[in-house]
Amino acid sequence: MHKPRTRPGVDAIRRWNEIAINASGLDHTPVAPGENRVFGEQLGPTRSSRAMAIAHIAIFDVVNAIVGGFHGYTGIPAVHAASLDAAVAQAAHDVLVALYPSQSGSFDMLLAEDFSQIRDGRFKTNGMALGQKAAAAIL
Repeated sequence: MHKPRTRPGVDAIRRWNEIAINASGLDHTPVAPGENRVFGEQLGPTRSSRAMAIAHIAIFDVVNAIVGGFHGYTGIPAVHAASLDAAVAQAAHDVLVALYPSQSGSFDMLLAEDFSQIRDGRFKTNGMALGQKAAAAIL
């Protein structure tokens, strides 16, 4: 049976939401011997909630900049010739790297996986730039 494809961006939003949740969970897990990360970069309910909010505002603002319809939080301008998947992935990646720097290697690998699935060209490049702008604006 054929699985219907979701709208552009939806899979990326779900994927990076899951990545953010997993990053928060790992951040609350004591570091095992030999593991190369820091415990508690965003420890506790307040800091972890803040981290999730920052990630999701960056994601929302790139979606809104491309699709429109709502007032954004960061004031980034509308962009119509951009890959929604690239923008979502880049925005979430950049926020998570800033908030959980000891997990950056994992985030870099996941971002590279996403970018390998997006056709090279102007739309991808514009989406990446938009994601960077949104993350920088909210951070």
